[in-house]
Amino acid sequence: MTVTLEPQGLTAAENGATLSHPRAEILALTGLRGLAMLCVVVHNIGLPASVPGRLDNLAESKFLLLPLFVMLSGFVLAYNYPQLSPRAGLRRLGRFYLARFARIVPLVAVVLLYLLILQSAYGVDGWLVKIFKEQAWVIALLCCLYVVFPVLVSMVRSTVDRNGLRGVVTVLTGAFVTLAAVVAVVWSMGGLDEDSQRVNTLFFRNPLVWIPVFVMGMALAFAVARGFTVKARTANVLQVASVLVVAVIASDYSSARTGRFLAYGLVWAIPFALVILTVAVSRRSWLARLLSTRVMVHLGVLGFAWFVFHKPVLNGMGERLAHGTDIYAYLMVLAITGITLFIAEGAHRYLESPLRSVIMTTARRFDPDR
Repeated sequence: MTVTLEPQGLTAAENGATLSHPRAEILALTGLRGLAMLCVVVHNIGLPASVPGRLDNLAESKFLLLPLFVMLSGFVLAYNYPQLSPRAGLRRLGRFYLARFARIVPLVAVVLLYLLILQSAYGVDGWLVKIFKEQAWVIALLCCLYVVFPVLVSMVRSTVDRNGLRGVVTVLTGAFVTLAAVVAVVWSMGGLDEDSQRVNTLFFRNPLVWIPVFVMGMALAFAVARGFTVKARTANVLQVASVLVVAVIASDYSSARTGRFLAYGLVWAIPFALVILTVAVSRRSWLARLLSTRVMVHLGVLGFAWFVFHKPVLNGMGERLAHGTDIYAYLMVLAITGITLFIAEGAHRYLESPLRSVIMTTARRFDPDR
């Protein structure tokens, strides 16, 4: 298992964490979050027009990332809060929800205030919605999943306690079948057609649709906790196969209809599950070693600040800055990525971490047991 005895990632005190965690952080998964966030930024910047079509398709495959983030969130929460339940008591539940609040709300509030000030100063109606709509929806989706997490994790834990690793397989299978049923319903209602905005909004934007992916991540965490292991050689094969499947399918889709089908995460569920599981249990595998490097872990630590701030920064720079065909277009992609990362670093260091620490420290003054 890729763990560390001293907190170095999101659980480090320097990053605003003040609560103890029952298990050491799996740094490779923090690095995976950083890699996913890097892909989000590159997608929103856009690649130069001279890149091969398949690579451009891959960069445009934003539908890859939401299922990964949702599954990863389910894993991390179940890994750190395996005993949480609706009957855990107000103190434990309050601690959980306060930690989520401190992680998300302060930084989002700062960004929204900044955008409101700019919108008022320039008198551009709807500017805030245009810039922050997608981020706001993703954050709202995750908050909805956080709300139901105690119920879901108690159900998963109960199944695994009764059946061991077979219970993990049962949960994973049930979640996958449920997701397949959702996609089948969307398909039958015409939700994959070009004029399917109403159906697509009803399902894709519905937090309930993402619960199966969330639960799959939780089941994987219980598999790790139950001592599931794979040899490094096996993990390497599974990781290479999973990455190739994702890359080939994402780079080869040719229609908006296919894109809408892929967005629901059914195709990615198994490859992502294999990547998360093997990275978590096999620290000697090639992908775990890559994602555990200091650079990748730091990108993961900056992930939320990067996610929140990069769109306002890109909007301020203008559109299609890096869509030329010469070497300068490629250098522009690197430069813009670096600028957004630099701002995320400052936001994390001087806003996110201090505010998170202040909220949690203040709460502990009123409740010494926190």
